[in-house]
Formats: sequence, structure tokens, C-alpha cells
Amino acid sequence: MPVTLDDVSLKRGDFSISGLSVSIKPGLTVITGRSGSGKTTLLTLLSGLVSPDSGSVSLNGLKTGIVFQFPERQLFAETVIKDVMYSLPHSLSEEEAEERAGKALLTAGLEREKWNLSPFSLSGGERRKAAVAGIIVSDPDVLLMDEPSVGLDAAGYESLFALISGFRKSGKTVVVVSHDEDLMLISDRLIVMENGRITGDGSFSDYIQSPVSRVSERLGLGLIEDEEALSDAIAEMLG
Repeated sequence: MPVTLDDVSLKRGDFSISGLSVSIKPGLTVITGRSGSGKTTLLTLLSGLVSPDSGSVSLNGLKTGIVFQFPERQLFAETVIKDVMYSLPHSLSEEEAEERAGKALLTAGLEREKWNLSPFSLSGGERRKAAVAGIIVSDPDVLLMDEPSVGLDAAGYESLFALISGFRKSGKTVVVVSHDEDLMLISDRLIVMENGRITGDGSFSDYIQSPVSRVSERLGLGLIEDEEALSDAIAEMLG
């Protein structure tokens, strides 16, 4: 069952989204685009945490979980494992809650020796893993992630891909804001945003197999017919 935005408009300061409609189905969707293009705003709309000024957001009864770009904003407890346990039902015994939290932390790739430390003593990459564990422990139907690969070491990067693959294989929905080409490569769908609008929507293979001019237009870069110029424009877009 998809999460759907229908004719959504939202204004925050100088930034605005107007008349945006999109339906996100199960699988891996990557959202990319220039800084300030509306990627994170779209992610928060899909989470249901932000209500549009007009239009509608339909979650269709699906449970969503979002991991923000700055994981320290999601961490608060005195130890990592207590932080992860917090979102679990209070009806669970402490033993059951610790077991579920431990599984989530292992899935997120955080070593056992870190579990009883303060989350604020962790590195940036480790905090991201802890934040991911705190979301997946509640088994959401839709997992939303903002730049999840930033700051991860090689092992963390591998754990991230395993996590995303596991969610996708189970028929769930994963939506990732990212400039990571490896994530784009394994995605089922690539959405490109520019100035609060969706300017490209397809698969990554569509972009890399298309003629130069078609790629440039689908990416919202205008008509570019030279491969070198397109490469420069994409590099600038991805920052």
C-alpha cells in the first residue's frame, strides 16, 4: 500500500512546495537534488510529522519511522540501549525490551561494547547507527532516512545496505534522501527535486542508459547535449 501526497502545498520562510503529488510504493526510493531543493521537506511530509498548508497526505494506516540527518537530535537517554528501548511498548518486560533493542542495534551495526555508553559519547557515525536502531526497533512499515550514509565507516556502510535490502525484501517501503550513487544504483526508483518540484522520476538505469539530452532534461538541468557538460552539471547539482 502506498504513501500518497495529493496536490500538497507548503510554505516555510522563503521556501515553498506547490501542488506536489507523488505516490511512494514499497521498495527503495532515493530522493536526490541540489541543497535546498525540498528533499528533506518531502521526507517529513511523507512521515506525517509535518502537515501541509493545503492538499492531503495519506499514510493509509502505515507506521512510519524517520531517521534525520543529525542523529544527535533523536538521542536523549543515559545509555544507548535505553534510548533504543524507549519506543517499545511498556507492556514488555525489561528482558524482552532489551532483547529487541539488542537485535535492532546489531542490525544497525553498532557493536555490543557501545550499548551501555552514553549516546553522546559516540562518534557521528555511531550516533547514526543508534538513531537507526531506535527507529527500526518498532518495526515500521515505512523507513525514511535523511543522508544515512554520511559519516559511516566501511562496516557501517555495509550494515546500512544490509538493513535497506532486508526491509525491501520484506515488502516494506524505504525512502532515502541521498547523493550516494551506490544507493541510487540499487534503488527501485529515483526522484530528483529542484525548487520544491519533482523534475525527474524514474529508475537510475533510465538515466545512465538514456541519451545525454534526455538525461539532462529528466534531471531538470535543461537541454544539455554534450557529455562533459552534463557531467559537470550533475557534479554541481550533487554538490
